Amino acid sequence: MSLVISSIILIGLISLSLVLKYPSKKILRVKPNPKHVPYLHLLGWSLFVISMAIAINTYGTGVGVTYWFGFLTLIALVMVFMLSYFRTD
Repeated sequence: MSLVISSIILIGLISLSLVLKYPSKKILRVKPNPKHVPYLHLLGWSLFVISMAIAINTYGTGVGVTYWFGFLTLIALVMVFMLSYFRTD
């Protein structure tokens, strides 16, 4: 179940990073479209809420929130390393 929570958090972080100009240019090689920005925000934050609900449902309230913040920290570190390896030409 922790793999599911981590995957949902990763997709949420990717969608939130595509809103910004620099990560979007590194990943997609284009600037973000202003029409898509609200949808990417909504997708990213709703995936965070869904992943936290899954963590709380699986592990209980106290442990689930703690695990969720741990997964969020770990996946954010993975995102930093992923973005540092993308090339900008």
